[in-house]
Amino acid sequence: MRCRAAIPFVLIVAACGLPVTDAAAAGPFKPCARASPLLCAKITVPLDRSGAVPGTISLHAERLRPRGPRQGAMFALAGGPGEAASPYIFDWAFTFAPALRNRDLVVFDQRGTGLSGALRCRGLFVPVTRTPLEQAQAAERCAQTLGPRRAFYTTRDSVDDIDAVRRAVGVDKITLFGVSYGTKVALGYAAKYPQHVERLVLDSVVEPNGPGAFGQESLAAIPRVLRTLCLRGCEGVTKDVLDDLKAVLASMRGGLLHGPLVGVDGRRQRARIGRFA
Repeated sequence: MRCRAAIPFVLIVAACGLPVTDAAAAGPFKPCARASPLLCAKITVPLDRSGAVPGTISLHAERLRPRGPRQGAMFALAGGPGEAASPYIFDWAFTFAPALRNRDLVVFDQRGTGLSGALRCRGLFVPVTRTPLEQAQAAERCAQTLGPRRAFYTTRDSVDDIDAVRRAVGVDKITLFGVSYGTKVALGYAAKYPQHVERLVLDSVVEPNGPGAFGQESLAAIPRVLRTLCLRGCEGVTKDVLDDLKAVLASMRGGLLHGPLVGVDGRRQRARIGRFA
């Protein structure tokens, strides 16, 4: 059984062992709904901590109190960049239940995501079949729309936001769980605020200095990954997967390729494939 936000709160409490009430010493956090075990807060932080660009951001944070006496807190960070964390709080409460007996579980939507002022630009979110050039042009238009404030939605800013939420929760040291891009933020926090880190739990690590703007690391890994995948799975299909891939790419330069395709249902069908679709 998994704990999901769509499940009634009473069932979540029973399954995950969470306290129904215990809002004492919750600071700015108040029950998100009547009789809810989930506490919510809006934590205001500067848009630009240097003060050069005026404005503030209201960070949406959510918190589940531990079953026993509190001895710390676990902060769970979502991936992306661009993914909100708040929809996953009950999934993480279920996954990390043993670690939450004496720790708060805290999540917050990083600035520009979810309920923390999600950034939205008209025409940016369109079908992914758009060409790279069109995608770049849409991103440029979005940047122009956002203006100077676009410079303050970075990993560095999210790192400082974590510390603002930590202070609002009222704990000295925190455990950081991050998945994918969330690991980059967690590592950034550990580098800047090591005195406030109890431990790190990282899933699908993104290095602090990565990834490259054009995904160079992923592209460089393709030959190794393809050869690994084909160690046992390509008998009778190809003798050299890289040579065959190069031949297919060379053929695509002349236009669409047409040929038979065996779908996941095992049926043979006609298909066409090009450089972008």
